[in-house]
Amino acid sequence: AEGLMILGVNLTYSDSLPNVQEFVDEFNITFPVLLDTDGSVALRLYQTPGIPTSVFIDRDGTIARMQVGVMNARQIDQFVGEILK
Repeated sequence: AEGLMILGVNLTYSDSLPNVQEFVDEFNITFPVLLDTDGSVALRLYQTPGIPTSVFIDRDGTIARMQVGVMNARQIDQFVGEILK
């Protein structure tokens, strides 16, 4: 309702498509999972320093926050709240 979009990006260049599908099925992921087949998203565009990395992009398309590592529910709520302002 507030215009939030969630996308997953799988580093397919270091993974296989069947493994990606198995992960999506196992964790019942309902948002789109994009395939980074050559590393252009993770390595070149966002220069992710580790896995997992979450990138929060605001309404203007600007990276508001990049969080490396696992997040808890409080952090997710806080970071999403920041970009929905």
